[in-house]
Amino acid sequence: MRTEFTLGAVAIVSLIFMLMTFHDAEYALGLSLTILSIIYFPLGFWHINGIGLSKVFKREAYREISPGHGFVTFVAGFILSLLSSGCMFKVLQLPGYGVLLYNGQIAALILFVLGLISYLVQKSVFKLKLLGRLMIWGLLAFALLRIPGWMIVSYAYRDHPEYVRAYMDAVEHPDDEELQRKAEMLRMEINEENDGETD
Repeated sequence: MRTEFTLGAVAIVSLIFMLMTFHDAEYALGLSLTILSIIYFPLGFWHINGIGLSKVFKREAYREISPGHGFVTFVAGFILSLLSSGCMFKVLQLPGYGVLLYNGQIAALILFVLGLISYLVQKSVFKLKLLGRLMIWGLLAFALLRIPGWMIVSYAYRDHPEYVRAYMDAVEHPDDEELQRKAEMLRMEINEENDGETD
């Protein structure tokens, strides 16, 4: 749980810096959410069940985990990984975020409803923590799906109006390879410019 909070905090701080036009913060944001996504899946079974690295190969750690319980943590980890990856793709404006966020959101909602019913029947700390995770990532995905991509780009790159215009043109004409190339080249120039400033 501590690892999740730490990586989540790094991602939030990185996003704030990114929106303040510190574009190198994109790397920290991408790295923190990638690590979090990997922790959720394929390592989610151990992480969600609270099995530390020192206990992974000990039988005692698995005694109280039923097959059903194990399956739920496996599925939940996969869904949380979808959502965290989708959030990263959306903020960094990478292709494919819609598929990740929509599918992750639907799956999270189904698991949340089933988990809530199960929690009302038999309360447990494990179920409550899992419901909390699903709710946080589900709400974040819901909010990000309602924010247009151009809004994020136009705010984060407000010091580079030429790139914002090129990005908008590329979005409006997704089949025009020249516009796509132009937007990508301008973004690479901005990144190189920022790298030059930090050297």
